[in-house]
Amino acid sequence: MRARIRVFAACAAAAALAALFSPAFAAEKSRAVSVGYYECPGFNDAAAGGYNSGYDFEYMMALSRYCDWDVKFTGYDEGWSAMLGKLSAGEIDMLAPAADDPQWREEYLYSDKPIGRGYTILTALSGNEKFTRGKPESFDGIRIGIVSGSRLEEPLAQYAAEAGFSYSLTAYSTMQQMEQALRAGSVDALVTTDFRSLRGETLLAQFNRQDLYILINREEPELKAEVDRALLQLRFDDPTLDTE
Repeated sequence: MRARIRVFAACAAAAALAALFSPAFAAEKSRAVSVGYYECPGFNDAAAGGYNSGYDFEYMMALSRYCDWDVKFTGYDEGWSAMLGKLSAGEIDMLAPAADDPQWREEYLYSDKPIGRGYTILTALSGNEKFTRGKPESFDGIRIGIVSGSRLEEPLAQYAAEAGFSYSLTAYSTMQQMEQALRAGSVDALVTTDFRSLRGETLLAQFNRQDLYILINREEPELKAEVDRALLQLRFDDPTLDTE
């Protein structure tokens, strides 16, 4: 959490620098860029009145200040899988975060640099005494919820095989549906990434630390070049981003 707070501060500082020194920032924005903005607490948040916040929002706004972008966030109620479909269809321009996946690299363009590093995590409701953190033998037979299209099935399967427990998996279209299923008792735990803020949940396990990137529509190589330049400039302004 401290690393994320520091990233928010770095992005705010980047915005201030861009305002002072970037001609693109001073000029009227000319390129409309649509970003998939599915619900993910702590990463993508939205409040009444259209107020957006979170890691993804702060990062995208920081990048936009090095470019000539008018960023539009869309799809909050639609879920990750729906956003991937819109990216493929050219209905949105960018989506994050994405692990390094061979199939996705065939379908989309990847940013050269990651926007962060994260773990795959397994969480249960706070107060659930059936499962014990650090004792995966207690997970045997656990029912796990997952967001469709998240590509977390493989790291979960590898972790379960190494730790020696069995599980069943149920896929949900959106984060909200999955969290509701947990609270209703339809599943025992959720598998997500640690970019998500936990609400009434406790951490059971974390594994599979990896870099996470921005996905860009494959028909927009010029936008990818702008993203890559902006990421380099952001790291130039704050070199410690790559150490978090």
